[in-house]
Amino acid sequence: MPNDSTLIDDIHHCLFLTVEAVMTGRLDRLASHAADLEALEKRLADAAPTARRAELEKLRAEAEQSLRHLTAARDGIRAATERVRQIARIPSELSTYDRAGRGSTVQFDEQSLEHRA
Repeated sequence: MPNDSTLIDDIHHCLFLTVEAVMTGRLDRLASHAADLEALEKRLADAAPTARRAELEKLRAEAEQSLRHLTAARDGIRAATERVRQIARIPSELSTYDRAGRGSTVQFDEQSLEHRA
């Protein structure tokens, strides 16, 4: 049916926009895309008996790919946040590693570290 095809095209487009927002760092757009996807999901649930199985499988694969992108973005943000925390601690401590990979922390006062850009 044309309605089903339009609905599926709309979902594909919304998933594309979601991934694009993640890839370009426009995380402020994700809430809007999530709301759009929820509305489309409701429409799809009502139309599912008439939607073709192959189209639904393709949508599932695309949604799973989008989820992987979102998960990677979340993990990247967490890692960046932790790195910023580490950098903020630099004036009072420095983490070092020996050749075997064992870490140690050197403590010093803020006056003894020269900061360079």
